[in-house]
Amino acid sequence: MKVSTKLMSLLLGLVILACKSDSISKMNIGIEKIENGLITTASINGKNGEYNIYKRMEYYGVPGVSISVIDKDTFRIKKGYGLRNIEQKDSIDSNTIFQAASVSKPITCFAILKMVESNLVSLDVDVNSYLKNWKIDYSNYKDSTRVTLRQLLSHKSGLSVGGFQGYENKDSIPNLISILNGTSPSNNTPVKLKFQPGSDWSYSGGGYVVIQKIIEDVLQERYSDAMDSIVLKPLKMDSSFFDPTFADKNKNVALGYNYDRSLVGSGWRFYPELAAAGLWTTPSDILKFIVAIGDSLNKKPNSLLTADSAKEMLDLGLFVDNKEEPTVFSFRGTNKGYRCEFIGFTKNGECNGAMVMTNSYAGRYLIQEILRSITRQYDWRYPFAKEPVEFIQNLTNNKPIHQFSGDYQYADSKFVFSVKPSDSLLLIERHWNGNFSYLTQISDSLFIDTSTLNEYKFVYNQENRNPILIVNNKREYKKIK
Repeated sequence: MKVSTKLMSLLLGLVILACKSDSISKMNIGIEKIENGLITTASINGKNGEYNIYKRMEYYGVPGVSISVIDKDTFRIKKGYGLRNIEQKDSIDSNTIFQAASVSKPITCFAILKMVESNLVSLDVDVNSYLKNWKIDYSNYKDSTRVTLRQLLSHKSGLSVGGFQGYENKDSIPNLISILNGTSPSNNTPVKLKFQPGSDWSYSGGGYVVIQKIIEDVLQERYSDAMDSIVLKPLKMDSSFFDPTFADKNKNVALGYNYDRSLVGSGWRFYPELAAAGLWTTPSDILKFIVAIGDSLNKKPNSLLTADSAKEMLDLGLFVDNKEEPTVFSFRGTNKGYRCEFIGFTKNGECNGAMVMTNSYAGRYLIQEILRSITRQYDWRYPFAKEPVEFIQNLTNNKPIHQFSGDYQYADSKFVFSVKPSDSLLLIERHWNGNFSYLTQISDSLFIDTSTLNEYKFVYNQENRNPILIVNNKREYKKIK
């Protein structure tokens, strides 16, 4: 019996559609439990692990989230939530790109280790031997003092400048020399030694700008081009790039938002400090990077790093649960309007991991709640956040919580809280940075932030009966209105 071409095409289309549908259903298996099982830092009356992701996004004021999960070397989840552009009501999907902020640093570390394998640089020599038209100033230290790549990668170099503020669309973007010298148009202080190299640990974005300069000077090409050829293209991180002037809002890009959901500048800030904070990417692309580390640790064929280099990666470029025998590794990033975090580990020769990205400065604790839910679903460990603590409510009177409303000030400082009811919770806003928290009542006078475990206790001044707000049993804030 002959089958018509049209019928064959129809049948083929149905098969392809069924395969796609089956792939999607397998892709996001278990997602409902994760979405409805967010775990806060505080457990109230035994209730935890029952929070919905959209409710928690609303709670924190986070417009959008993107999640990707890999388990046993296989992608299990790729999904976006909420909005990438509040004004346009554009939705986030699994291909939406975000600023990765400090997650740029482990990508940079990976590139340096590839250069070490190619004998282009060494981890343990004076980095001034690689730098061309800028050098670290050792004049205030002993002749034997030298900064190495090992120290720069692990934040033990003694160099200053912890992080960077970024630049608005109207600002002039400085070059590397201006950033390193702290001269106009840069907005940071000079990158210089503040203690003996190797003697202490101090997080240094400035040190990673020095690494950026080393990569450019050694390879004689732009940092962004070098990263493309060394890391991004080999790992097929096709949605990832370094571009200090990227400004195309027509792409599938998440705009950055402040604590109060106001837009960051024209949409985001620009970070020419690429090695420290300049990566644009997706959660799924970061998981390709995590898999590359796992494959290298497990000595799989065609791994991009040797096993020894991958072990150096854990020691130098990532946060690990145990320095002696690391089993879980992680990194998080914060730029103005963006927060993200990933975890990864290998087990039985297979790689597992998750990446969560948000387009909000308020996303930190939401990310932890999501990662707790993911790790519970897959029976993983998540040692990089506080363990949940149990609280039992004990309310003895029925006085409304609006009695605590008002503004509270610490001494005569800029530190002023505004407190007001929000349904059954107290909303506390910080005047000095725009941050806010919702507080849950534990007793007649005690409230807690279920995200941070910070305690807020109201006591009454015996003279004028005005309440005093005591934070974590330390600072006293007097009511001023």
